[in-house]
Amino acid sequence: MNANSVLQFDYTPVSEMENANLGWGDGLLWLEGKPFWFCGTKQEPTPINWTWIDILEHLAICWPYLQTESPFPYDWLAEAMQEGVNFWQIADDRWEGISPSQADEEERKTLAFAQKHNLAAGWQGLAAPALYWFRQGNEVLLCPEGRPPIRVSCVESLRILEQFGEKIANGLVGTKHPRALQAFKAWHERNDISLEMRISIATGLSLDTVQAMGKENRSSSEYWGINSAANADNFNANAFLAAARMTSSFLNPDEIASVLERIRQLPALVDLPKLDKLCDQLELETPDTPHEAGYKLAAQLRINMNLSEENVFDPEIFLSELGVILKREDIGFDELEAIAVWGNKGPAILVNVRPDMRTNHEHGFRFVLAHEIAHLLVDRQQSLSAAEVLGGKTSKKVEQRADAFAAELLLPRQIAAKVYRDERNLNDAVSRLRDTYKVGRKVAKAQIKNSGNASLEDEQEIDIALKINTYYPSAHNSSSNKT
Repeated sequence: MNANSVLQFDYTPVSEMENANLGWGDGLLWLEGKPFWFCGTKQEPTPINWTWIDILEHLAICWPYLQTESPFPYDWLAEAMQEGVNFWQIADDRWEGISPSQADEEERKTLAFAQKHNLAAGWQGLAAPALYWFRQGNEVLLCPEGRPPIRVSCVESLRILEQFGEKIANGLVGTKHPRALQAFKAWHERNDISLEMRISIATGLSLDTVQAMGKENRSSSEYWGINSAANADNFNANAFLAAARMTSSFLNPDEIASVLERIRQLPALVDLPKLDKLCDQLELETPDTPHEAGYKLAAQLRINMNLSEENVFDPEIFLSELGVILKREDIGFDELEAIAVWGNKGPAILVNVRPDMRTNHEHGFRFVLAHEIAHLLVDRQQSLSAAEVLGGKTSKKVEQRADAFAAELLLPRQIAAKVYRDERNLNDAVSRLRDTYKVGRKVAKAQIKNSGNASLEDEQEIDIALKINTYYPSAHNSSSNKT
């Protein structure tokens, strides 16, 4: 979404020089054309007449966190934010049911994270609704208190926010007031932080861990493939940072280093005109659910490839024809299944084929590749920065869309329904779909259910199978009788 139509800051320093030098001004914040920070009423909003130096200093302190994609400290917090629900209520309910020490630690981290990402946290002596700002790939997720989240262009949003900060700072030119001078100085030094600190923000790793990693052989800039003059766009396009960010909550530093070394072995970023052209031709709609988005994207791709619903899709051949590098390796641990990288490496997909993992079997391997294809086609240009880790910290909706895409690409629901109607029972239908379309039994069952053709009895059996263990969650609970 165009940030210019979503985000608008109005600010004018007061005319009296003495008050202007203290940061007093009249300001309004509009979201999607509606007043968000204002006085008066929604029908007749008036500017907030207040000192804005606290907001300016808050923006300066939080600037690296606003321009750099960084991980949420907890999955439950990320999900609540992205759904636009009251995460403080969820947090309070959660903390009532866990140990006091764990609750205290989660509260501390949640407060620190929220403070750095809430633009309204800078207000002193004035109550204003929260506006949480999270960079996600080339977009910003704006989470306004009391309203649904909004996705906007990151570049445009940062420009608008920076212009707002400049307006406040320009009103302080010539001031001699110590507090105003402090805010003015902080704003103009907002980018003056160490490379290691930027890396820490981008990955979620502690500063000590960042400083320790790779020190035996390389400097931090060499190890992470980025120099000290790097800007936000360099950080956003760095596959090392993205991979570390998505794994920092469940891999230890040695395991993360192992993943980074495998990425390091990949060739530098190459242009893949066939992939780029295909991405331009596909249109990602925004229907009600991620599953529907995945279904429609898969259908578009099949049409683009002149592939009928009956044809079997081969993800390996597809990737090879586009020029995407594919590697299979046993990475030594099973917490993640695959990594798709782009940005400053690849595009490439590395699949973990550790024994007893689904990726070490044909059906699971094909599903994982199809899942990663979704990210290469869509998220490479939108919500993900430079990598996607299957099994890592990625938006739930993004993963649901990729799962639905993979299932529909490998086994269209209409085919699942047709075979189900033709066969004598559910097991025969699943076996035929598995053998013909080279998908796992649970994917076959999920697609039968999601086709809306399963009998109530078969749907209940499918639900049991999917709850035990599945690649792909069912999208809905539709049912119809099979005669």
